[in-house]
Amino acid sequence: MGVAWEGTSNPTRWLVVDIRNDPIGIPNAYVHGDWRRPWVSIALPHGMRRFEFMLLGHESEEAMADPQKVDELIRNAVPGMGDVEYAGRRVYTHHARVASAFRRGRVMVAGDAAHLMPVWQGQGYNSGIRDAANLGWKLAAATRGLAGERILDTYDTERRAHAVAMVRLSQAAGMLVRQTTRSGAGVRDAITRAWELMPPLKRYVVEMRYKPMPRYTQGIIVDPETGDKTSAVGRLFIQPEVVTRCEGPKLLDDVLGPWFALVGWGDDPRRHLTANGLSIVERLGARSVTVRPLSQLGWGEPDKDDHVVVGDRTGAIKSWFDSQKGSIVVVRPDRFVAALGRPFEISRRIELLAALLGLPLDIAP
Repeated sequence: MGVAWEGTSNPTRWLVVDIRNDPIGIPNAYVHGDWRRPWVSIALPHGMRRFEFMLLGHESEEAMADPQKVDELIRNAVPGMGDVEYAGRRVYTHHARVASAFRRGRVMVAGDAAHLMPVWQGQGYNSGIRDAANLGWKLAAATRGLAGERILDTYDTERRAHAVAMVRLSQAAGMLVRQTTRSGAGVRDAITRAWELMPPLKRYVVEMRYKPMPRYTQGIIVDPETGDKTSAVGRLFIQPEVVTRCEGPKLLDDVLGPWFALVGWGDDPRRHLTANGLSIVERLGARSVTVRPLSQLGWGEPDKDDHVVVGDRTGAIKSWFDSQKGSIVVVRPDRFVAALGRPFEISRRIELLAALLGLPLDIAP
């Protein structure tokens, strides 16, 4: 592609050992900050467990990956183990790198081809899924004639900042783990023990609530109030459980379907669209959804193929709309909020969204 592979590769190497018959069995991950040799134990699916041992500077990969040495490391980590069935072993290096461009013409990269990060936040695979969710619907829209080719440039625009943030966060977490001096490990241990005295802080850290959530400020979003930090535009839409008229409780995503959706509180959002706004919504194939309080679920006309009424079972959707400056929302296929507004505003914002998508001019002048 002719793009740079920006960032660094840490010289620290790790020996990864997978065991088929998990000797611990508890479905958790453990990080052992032993300054003499940090190591990690992670439960895997199918009754397997992974061990990761940090290699010291003078240790060769060949010697440390020797079956006898691997067995010694494992048995020192878990004394008293019986027979062990090894599934594999390998040595790898932590990379913290991001491609300088995610697109060059007809070539796009995602996942590990676009960014590599240390394992400490478990975000490498998650970031790849976010890439696929962002890029997939844009490729589909472009190939189906629902968007112009320029929509593919917004994949880089929208995904880069969050990918970089996760790489940096993973690097910082790795520094805590790989302390190989008694003093450095002592400072780290004192900090982590202090968490025990502050349960809210411990939960915040252990549940990784500090991870930056993706928010798009540029790309396929229409946000006339960019400075409003409380705006949901460019953020993921919520995913509560709702009640349908025919099928009972379902997750909201299952009601919205796999493509664009137009969601309104209390009324059919299409009733408030201009002819042009309605034409755009129909051209996009957006599903129309009305959300009501659960007590009002049965009111009105029956559901149709292009319109569904759901009941707000938990009150989460009402609370969401209460916090926003609008009662109609356009949700993208990747479940990010593309536009939001009051009934008299939403048609114009849908027209602006169509312009960003590059819909044909005879549909969205």
